[in-house]
Amino acid sequence: MSAATSAAAGTIEQNANSNTAGVPFVPPLAFGSSEGSAVIGGVQVGCDYQFAGNWVVGVQGMFDFGDINSSNVSSDPRLTPLRVFQQTTTRDVYTGTARLGYLFAPQVLGYVKGGGAWTRVDTEVFSTIPFLFLSETARSNRAGWTVGGGLEWMFAPNWSVFAEYSYMDFGRTNIAFANAPGTFGAPTLNETRLTLQTALVGVNYKFNWGGPVLAKY
Repeated sequence: MSAATSAAAGTIEQNANSNTAGVPFVPPLAFGSSEGSAVIGGVQVGCDYQFAGNWVVGVQGMFDFGDINSSNVSSDPRLTPLRVFQQTTTRDVYTGTARLGYLFAPQVLGYVKGGGAWTRVDTEVFSTIPFLFLSETARSNRAGWTVGGGLEWMFAPNWSVFAEYSYMDFGRTNIAFANAPGTFGAPTLNETRLTLQTALVGVNYKFNWGGPVLAKY
């Protein structure tokens, strides 16, 4: 079990191919892309098995809690007169991964990992003409994949510190927006793509229930 803190950065791209009534936009409305970053924290649980001398295989579940906020102004000329901008919040990140590592020294493990990733995205679209108002909103749960790698150092019996990098890709998904209170007309159906990157440091405590085969690491 471990506690960890990570620096996270996310990029989201959005284009509206149609509205929710099925009326297409030709070409699609370009809401643009935004990037945000934050420091988030969480915990992970997992288990490792050492085999064939210096090799280690394991599984992990990681739970990072926090918000990554970003915003951007649409550059689409059809939206420019309305001065449309959007704010996006990526809330909490969960991953389930398998890892394969090699002990370069009795207490130093290098590893690669990969698996699934999940998060939630909240988006609000605003206009400032004739005054600032909330136009439409969307909330979506996203699932994707992640790969990464890192180093772990066992500095005392059962205790280790680690540093790792992970890349997460949640693919492209069509998200149906909903009108904000007081607005009218058909909201947009947006194609969105979300990616995240994290640089993570943390401390592990190993219960070492596996017996002598895990004693080296």
